[in-house]
Amino acid sequence: MKKVFAILAVLLVLGCLAIPAMAHVSDSSVLLPLEGQYSIEVQTESLGGDSWVFTYIITNLTEEGDYSDIGGLPGWCNGIDYTGLDGFFIRVPHGATISNIQVPAVFTPPEDAGDYWSYDGPRPDDDTYDWISIWGNGAYSIYPKGHSLTFSFQIDNVQVGTNEARLTTYYLDHWMRYGMDPSKLFSSYTTQIISPVPTAKLRIDNIQDVFDSAVTSGTLTGNGPTATSSNGKLKALRNMLEPAEYLIDNGLIAEACQQLRDAYKKTDGNPKPPDFVTGDAAATLAAQIQNLINSLGCP
Repeated sequence: MKKVFAILAVLLVLGCLAIPAMAHVSDSSVLLPLEGQYSIEVQTESLGGDSWVFTYIITNLTEEGDYSDIGGLPGWCNGIDYTGLDGFFIRVPHGATISNIQVPAVFTPPEDAGDYWSYDGPRPDDDTYDWISIWGNGAYSIYPKGHSLTFSFQIDNVQVGTNEARLTTYYLDHWMRYGMDPSKLFSSYTTQIISPVPTAKLRIDNIQDVFDSAVTSGTLTGNGPTATSSNGKLKALRNMLEPAEYLIDNGLIAEACQQLRDAYKKTDGNPKPPDFVTGDAAATLAAQIQNLINSLGCP
């Protein structure tokens, strides 16, 4: 397996297109639910405040090749079926700080093979989350059926929650049958796991970033009859978000909830009361404010 296959796997998974691996999945051409192919043990360690270490121990439970029609495993494998996890993808909050990344070692490190595991990210997913990932480069990196690999990292400005993860299998037997054809080398799965999610502070910071970027790009404008009125409405809404950040930072959640509800009413598309803003980004802004309200558990 060459590095190009790992890169293709990244693009296919993040594009929500799972390539069916012949003889391992049926006729699916979409991202598949994880149904026992791997187990994922998640360990979390609090470093104080909003800093955490996440450790993922992934075990290949069922993924293996079928070599009965192609003369068995090649000699260079030394009896090891290098079919298994090639890519692991986790959503992390946009704006979080990631450090102390520990990628897996290769399963069998022969001299001068040059195989290894790589870390990549963050890659934007939406206005709230990015993707981070690891992937194997070279067949010797792959952990076969019955074996586990470990991936860990420190991440700041987050809390512990649940979110989507994706896993991609590389099939050595398919490489032997079909050569370097990425449409037949991979199968990708999705599941929910314990992972980093935004703190309320990070959410309000991201909301303000989205607001500022949308105003700059022209996708969010004031909803007024004149330029002066429109600019005034923009400033008024921005000034509603600033106190919400202060209230959240100081633990005044009930007050923050009320402030955010007032801001939401000015972005929700309902004419009563009239919105302060309009444009393509208005619905996104409203959704992010509502998500923050929900995350705070506002009554």
